[in-house]
Amino acid sequence: MYHKPVLLKKVLKYWVNVYLLSKKKRVFIVDATCGEGGHSLALLKKAQKEGWLNKLKLICLDWDEEILKRAKKRLAAFSPCVIFKNCSYLDLDKTLSRLKIKKIDGILFDLGASSFHFKKAKKGFSFQEDSLLDMRYSKIRKETALDIVRGYSKEEIAEILKVYGEERWAKKIAEAIISVRSKKEIRTARELAEIVAQAVPRKFWGKTHPATKTFQALRIYVNKELDNVQIGVKKAISLLSPQARILVISFHSLEDRLVKRIFRLTSEPKKDIIFGRVLKSGSLKNIGRFFPSCLELEKNPASRSAVLRVAEKRGGKADVFCFYCNIF
Repeated sequence: MYHKPVLLKKVLKYWVNVYLLSKKKRVFIVDATCGEGGHSLALLKKAQKEGWLNKLKLICLDWDEEILKRAKKRLAAFSPCVIFKNCSYLDLDKTLSRLKIKKIDGILFDLGASSFHFKKAKKGFSFQEDSLLDMRYSKIRKETALDIVRGYSKEEIAEILKVYGEERWAKKIAEAIISVRSKKEIRTARELAEIVAQAVPRKFWGKTHPATKTFQALRIYVNKELDNVQIGVKKAISLLSPQARILVISFHSLEDRLVKRIFRLTSEPKKDIIFGRVLKSGSLKNIGRFFPSCLELEKNPASRSAVLRVAEKRGGKADVFCFYCNIF
């Protein structure tokens, strides 16, 4: 059973600009977080159905070696059109350079963990399993969630939970972790979840497990997810060809706010400092923000927090304004 790709219809609608298909002999599209290949498979099938598969070269990146193996198997029928690279999207520029690709014609970021990580990775992503606390997508990251729980101070743990999980009970949970670890060793995800559940008052549990934000915070911190998003998205924008699209799916407000800010700053025009007239458009044009439909929410409850943001790279003479030609 594979992970269900979220917001699939919207992704397929915007990932490849039909204008580029009409102008180019080949389009280079990147799946920056390939996972098990759900979005990529749908794109390949769409290209095959519509008759432009021979134009498509799809570059699939993922820094989790195990999950990328599953994607390779799943996309085997389209192997001539796909290049797989076991690396982080932080290395997008280096990867493209080695492939002798200067610009890309579309890129998708599907951020965060997939159902594979929660159900099959056995790395402590899920608070329902007895696996060792790890939470690394890749062994490139040296520090694990277990290192934090075992070695960080109460103040440091509380800060991580507050900043990366927006956890209101961060201090109380940190105190509980310190108290328990002074008496016995904390090793598994389930043990940590039980500690958090005991620390958070029952009446404040809500609809989700009380450890949800704690596990989110540790995962984000261990993998440096927010730092990676900021660097990776900016790098991707710089590598887009004119009229190419960038799509980012995020699953919590921290990621979405960060992407929104990057898109907004990159789309702001440059103005004359004296008269305030537009000299040059921003390098991006925002297309929109999209959410799962009611039908998708019904079929895939895991999509409930997903947000898709889409923007397009500007290009061409029409986007550059001559201020001095219009003074008089």
